[in-house]
Amino acid sequence: MNQNIILEYYRIVYENSAIGIAFLSIEGKILGVNRVFCDLVGYTQEEILDKFISSVLFSIDYQEQKVIFDRLLKSDNEGIFKKIIYYTQNQQIVYLLTTTKLIRDSSEKPLFFLLQIQDISKEKKLQEELLKSKQLSDQKLQRIIETVGDGITLSNNSGYFEIFNSQMEKITGYNRSEVNNLGNFLRLLYPDPQALEKAVSEIQLIQKEGEFNEIDTTIVAKNGTKVTLLVSTTVLNFNNEIWYLSAYKDITDRKQKEKELIESEEKLKHYSHFLQNLIDNLPVAIFAKSYPERKFTLWNPACYEYFGFRSEQVLNKRTSEVYELNQIDFFRNFSNFYFKNNQFKATFEETFVNRNGEKIVLLISKIVILDKSQEVIFIICIAEDITAIKKTEEILIDAKLKAEEANELKSSFITNMSHEFRTPLNGILGYAQILKRDELLTKSQKYGVKVIEKSGNHLLNLINDILDLSKIEAQKIQLSQTAFFLRDSLDNVIASVNIKAKEKGLKLHYIKSDNIPKKAFGDEKRLVQILLNLLSNAVKFTEKGEITFDVYREGNVIKFKVEDTGIGIPANKLEEIFDPFKQLSPQLYKSEGTGLGLAISRKLVRLMGSELKVESQMGKGTCFWFSVYFADIEDNMSEKILLIHRISGYKGEIKKVLIVDDIELNRVVLREMLSGLGFEIVEAVGGEDGIIKAVTINPDLILMDIIMPDIDGFECLYRIKKKGVPSKIIAVSASVTEEYQDQTKQKGFDDFVSKPVDVNELLEKIRLHLGLEWAFKDNLAEPSVLQELQNPMEHKIVLPSSIESIEIYKLVMKGDIENLTQVLSQIEYANPSCILFVKQLQEFISNFQLKELREFVETHLKHYIT
Repeated sequence: MNQNIILEYYRIVYENSAIGIAFLSIEGKILGVNRVFCDLVGYTQEEILDKFISSVLFSIDYQEQKVIFDRLLKSDNEGIFKKIIYYTQNQQIVYLLTTTKLIRDSSEKPLFFLLQIQDISKEKKLQEELLKSKQLSDQKLQRIIETVGDGITLSNNSGYFEIFNSQMEKITGYNRSEVNNLGNFLRLLYPDPQALEKAVSEIQLIQKEGEFNEIDTTIVAKNGTKVTLLVSTTVLNFNNEIWYLSAYKDITDRKQKEKELIESEEKLKHYSHFLQNLIDNLPVAIFAKSYPERKFTLWNPACYEYFGFRSEQVLNKRTSEVYELNQIDFFRNFSNFYFKNNQFKATFEETFVNRNGEKIVLLISKIVILDKSQEVIFIICIAEDITAIKKTEEILIDAKLKAEEANELKSSFITNMSHEFRTPLNGILGYAQILKRDELLTKSQKYGVKVIEKSGNHLLNLINDILDLSKIEAQKIQLSQTAFFLRDSLDNVIASVNIKAKEKGLKLHYIKSDNIPKKAFGDEKRLVQILLNLLSNAVKFTEKGEITFDVYREGNVIKFKVEDTGIGIPANKLEEIFDPFKQLSPQLYKSEGTGLGLAISRKLVRLMGSELKVESQMGKGTCFWFSVYFADIEDNMSEKILLIHRISGYKGEIKKVLIVDDIELNRVVLREMLSGLGFEIVEAVGGEDGIIKAVTINPDLILMDIIMPDIDGFECLYRIKKKGVPSKIIAVSASVTEEYQDQTKQKGFDDFVSKPVDVNELLEKIRLHLGLEWAFKDNLAEPSVLQELQNPMEHKIVLPSSIESIEIYKLVMKGDIENLTQVLSQIEYANPSCILFVKQLQEFISNFQLKELREFVETHLKHYIT
């Protein structure tokens, strides 16, 4: 049936209706009106057809009417009532009651709106008159309703609320206007179908019986919270119309407390049963006395083993009724700790003769229980036989003292041994570093120096490993928290290990995320020690394939992972590899070393607050990983490329350096390291000679040994300072423990250099304390300046050797950036004169300017190929 037929059908009805009727389109246009509607609004049919109803009737409340239309379209609401004030064309006021309904077809598709209007002006005026006459009484009634602590409502069968007080608004979250305009209010309060059905049945019961007192119901408030109410309702009849007067008391808290009380009672019963079973089955004696009666009220089965009586012989009796005189004191003292010392809890040891006549040591814990008025009602005692424990403690204390004595002797021996080894190593490694600076050495001589230095460093590393393990076991090692260049440290580690990897034909991949901080705050030395150990092990135990070093950042945590394709470790040996001096099967894992590397690395990682973890598969490889927290720093740390062998001297006036050491070889090493750099060097044979020469020549710097036969370094320092010599004094010693280094600084030394002396470290500390600016051979700029050059193209570029240039050219043409980066790092270290060329290529690589890289290399190196 189409819309026109339906309209025609209804036209016969509404033309003779006593109320105004209008048909509206879904958009709100007037499709048809009856005569009564025109009379009420003061328009003819021709004037209002096809006009929007909002322009005729609802111009003041247009938005509210639109909300009604939308709500009817979205729900199955039967109809919405609304009272409005209408001004006719001649400005007369008419009070209208409107009813808006949505008409749908058989498939529930919306057809049109049916709007009915009734003139309620007479009723309105009558109400106004009644209101005037009852205004005073209504005000009093309203005041009473609002001051009542409960929610109060007055509603009819149509769901209209005449009264909906503020307390009810607070309970439900809805106001009276919302309640009357929302249609079926019960559906809002009871969204659950079963709860709604129950509420409807209760209302039907109220209608039948006329009254319903105090029923519990749970509603859902506007904010979604559940509220439990105690409801009382009375049915009233006004002018043959049924009204419901209801009072609502919020009992949510009360119901919750009732529920908690029931639950707590159940728990109490459960816990009481549990507690009784626990006390009865504990292997310690537990008993209690009540006060002021001083009678035993608790005596568990274990008390029989300690004191020789069962519960039925003791309960509800005083001590004197149970025990002999020689045992009474024990139980009397039981309560004295509180009544004499006002202690609520005490733990102490006491000797007691048990039921077998044996003396036993009991650990006694006594607890006072007070009532609300702070009077003692119970004192509970827990007694445990610790006789065996005491004997074991005595044995352990004796063993501990002996172990500590042995450990102290071992640490002392290792420290002294380290000192004795370092003295000759100082000469070996010192001269190796000095000879490396000699440009007149032949190729075979340079190789020999390299072998000497490598062997010396290997021996030094073995000594350091043993000393480190000794310090870790004695808990004397401490991490040093200093600012350092994290990226540079990682690059140096890779450069060092890559040489060994290339010798074995292994590929070393270095994966570093872009967010790794340039600078960090932590222990650089120990981090490098751990990484070198893990990477060196990976090279040792990998015969073919590759090694991957992965570094990435999550927040302030840097994660390090070393993975290889080596022989792997058996699953049952993964924990064993961390044992000191432990090396696995010599046939499979044959390698040089002490077997301390992994043991030390794990202990150092734990000191850093992390854990060194490992996974491995036989024949496939091994993966080690750990994480370390590093704080970022942003300061003015100057970056240095140490080109020690290029230093020719320093700028400014000549500086006097006094070397104080009783061993000639040590003095010679330091003198040779500083020779040719422009220092005026004076030597002193021992402490007494050092004091005399320090006072005589007043040097700028003193390099002083600590352990000397006549006067040690500390006494020497004290006397020199006492005589007013202002020299900077650096300790040079083979005793390298952190405690010893701290001691030298506390005694007044300006710095510390360990033996064997590293020339890089020595020159850097001299530069810092004397404020020097180095001069370099071949007119090279000072290193920090080199790094700050923004455009290397503006300066003279020195190319690498022909062999290195050909290798660079081939790598660039193949696009092998990984190997190119490693080659450039090696040239940068071995041939500093090419620094500008290397820096330009590194800049192209870091900016992914591969086209520019190719063009630059072709321009400068193509002639080597052609």
